[in-house]
Amino acid sequence: LVMTAGLEIESDRGIFRKDHHSRAADSLRLFRERDGYIQYLDREGVGPQDYADIRRTEEQIREETARLEEQAGRSMEAIKADGDAVVFYSERDSGNYMGAAVYDSRFELWIISESDMAGILRDFFKELATYLGLFFVVSALLYLLFNRIDKVEKRRLEELFHQSRHDDLTGLLNRAGLIDQIHTRINSHQPFSMALVDIDNFRGINDRFGQDFGDRVLAEWSRCLRKNAGEEAVVASLGGDEFAIVTHLCEPEQVSNYCWRLLGDTSHCIQTGALELQLGASIGAAIFPENGHSFSSIVRSAHLALHKAKRNRNEVCLFRNDIETGYLRRVHIEQRLRGALEPNLITMAYQTQVDAYGQVIGMEALARWHDNELGYVPPNEFVSVAEASGLMVQLGDYVLDHSLADFSLLPRSEEAPLELSVNISVLQIMQPGFAESVLDKLDYHQVAPSELTLEITETLFMSGHTKILPVLNQLRSVGIRFSMDDFGTGYSSLSLLRTLPIDELKIDKSFIDHINADQQSRNMVESIVAIAGNHGMELVAEGVEHKSQADALIAMGCRRFQGFYFSRPVPIERVREQLAAYVS
Repeated sequence: LVMTAGLEIESDRGIFRKDHHSRAADSLRLFRERDGYIQYLDREGVGPQDYADIRRTEEQIREETARLEEQAGRSMEAIKADGDAVVFYSERDSGNYMGAAVYDSRFELWIISESDMAGILRDFFKELATYLGLFFVVSALLYLLFNRIDKVEKRRLEELFHQSRHDDLTGLLNRAGLIDQIHTRINSHQPFSMALVDIDNFRGINDRFGQDFGDRVLAEWSRCLRKNAGEEAVVASLGGDEFAIVTHLCEPEQVSNYCWRLLGDTSHCIQTGALELQLGASIGAAIFPENGHSFSSIVRSAHLALHKAKRNRNEVCLFRNDIETGYLRRVHIEQRLRGALEPNLITMAYQTQVDAYGQVIGMEALARWHDNELGYVPPNEFVSVAEASGLMVQLGDYVLDHSLADFSLLPRSEEAPLELSVNISVLQIMQPGFAESVLDKLDYHQVAPSELTLEITETLFMSGHTKILPVLNQLRSVGIRFSMDDFGTGYSSLSLLRTLPIDELKIDKSFIDHINADQQSRNMVESIVAIAGNHGMELVAEGVEHKSQADALIAMGCRRFQGFYFSRPVPIERVREQLAAYVS
């Protein structure tokens, strides 16, 4: 059997096709080592008829062998034995080439592929340009993406930072933002002033109109404050109804004028604004570095000044050293006072009251305190501290209980009646069960209700007499008398005397002091005497220090006196001696 086949060696499918390489300068050839004849050559213009004519000479083989061994760093035998491709470089007239040679020991063929370096470099840079282009495009897209993310993140961080440094309700700086502003000025040694603004009686607005309306008031107040503070001022909200303003002013007179102007302009602004509300405020100011070298110290100084300003309301106060001294003393008094009530360190003294004939008919109980650390503390000083610190109720109960105990030991009779006067704070009267507590004390010490007179200042009456009126009427119904102390120095009115169950008026010492030298004071005393007579009230002139004053008062119709001319405040034992001397 004979089989035949045909092979078209120059077809696109044959071994001699023209697309074995991508460039014209590339070549692929196979030749036999033993005779140097080319077995295959893939190059432009070479066909099958040329293979018989192309043969490598011995000299060419030796040159190429030597170059291959040199570049491979091995002997020809080692190269053949390995069977791995060896890279080599060659230089001819047509240019520089890079090739790879592999020896096939089975067929004793060298398979050699060569490419010109110029083409390789062109392809390399072409591919490099493509990849670089893709790289830059992708990088640009990533840059835009991350830049967008970064902007969003920065904006979010800025919003969070702004929220952490600003008050949500008013939009002003909060305490943290104020600390940053002040530390910046302190670190740069820039003089500045800080003013703390506190709205007067803001709690009353919340209690009357509600929390929502209070928030509207704070927002409107902060707007007016920001408007009138000036462009260079830093305005902050410290929480509640307290605000802080930092300015570059550092002269006391400038700061004072600025605060007074700010107070007036802000009050006018909110009065004429949407709420049409009349608001007052108190301002305390301090100057850096005179009044403090750190944030805490300058704020403390401003708070001390504000505390003093709020005593009078609608006031401006600049920090002074004596303010700090007075504040520290008040704090010390408060601390010592809390420990003075339990062990009975506060003692009682009594100033007698006499009639026109010099007969002792009553006495006023007065608290005296001599502390081991503070020394003698005046009553007006520790009483004001007790009122501000919440100790007034405890102190008042202490005084009432001890004075009734002392009074119960004095001789009393229908022929020689004696009355005890005790000062009572409105804070005590407003305590639940006050009337029952007083009656229990009277019963415990065996003192008749008619022998007790409770003294209350008229300024405290004005603070809320409608709430205490039922309590007063309850006590008066059992025989306890009421006296209005310091009459004529506060907000006295005939309607108040008609409404309240007052049995006695006490003429203030300030009128008695000038009764013989000042006609206006004399006229005032005569008017008070007439008011007491017309309303059927007893009248006591306190602070009588000279016989001429007593004579003038007797001439005007006053029949009851109290003062140094008759007796100083003395312990209960001296009162007993005075009573015994009068009887003898």
